[in-house]
Amino acid sequence: MQININPKDLKISEKQELFIFRKFKSLTKILKRFDPDEKTVDIRVVEGSRWGYKISFSMWLPRKKHIFAKVKGKNFEDAVNELKQIVIRQVRQYKEELTRKEVEKEKLLDSLK
Repeated sequence: MQININPKDLKISEKQELFIFRKFKSLTKILKRFDPDEKTVDIRVVEGSRWGYKISFSMWLPRKKHIFAKVKGKNFEDAVNELKQIVIRQVRQYKEELTRKEVEKEKLLDSLK
């Protein structure tokens, strides 16, 4: 899985970049069902004076499924952690949807036999 970090008007430290990579590398376990070349993640980081950090996550999965989430937070680490939880929830929902469709397809094929 390839992770692209795009800071906007912000210089993120190597420590922050490493934190993002560590957090989102764990998604490879959840996404092992999909081809590694199909998983490209774009993470955008914006810092504001009033609301702290705004971090967005964007990834396209097979069958044109777009996983997208955006979080605002005063603390960088808290915002990244919250974003990861949202993304994991969306990916699990998508995997359940695919599994349900596969089961329905198998039932339909069995009924036609």
